[in-house]
Amino acid sequence: MINNIYLCILVLIALIIYGGYEGTLNLFGYWDLRIRYYIVLRRLYRLRCEYAEYLDEPKVTFKQFVKEYEEGKKF
Repeated sequence: MINNIYLCILVLIALIIYGGYEGTLNLFGYWDLRIRYYIVLRRLYRLRCEYAEYLDEPKVTFKQFVKEYEEGKKF
């Protein structure tokens, strides 16, 4: 248990040395956004499954849903 804590601290220090303080914070911010995006996609997938059942549409897997969602996004 203690060794894992030291390893985490060592990795954090290595990230700061390699990328600097700002780069490390940007990396953690990116990870945070990716996790939140994944949570939103999961909720959307659940809603789509409920509506698909209600509208008698075929069910899709999560990977297919993400692919359709990414292709349908407009910038």
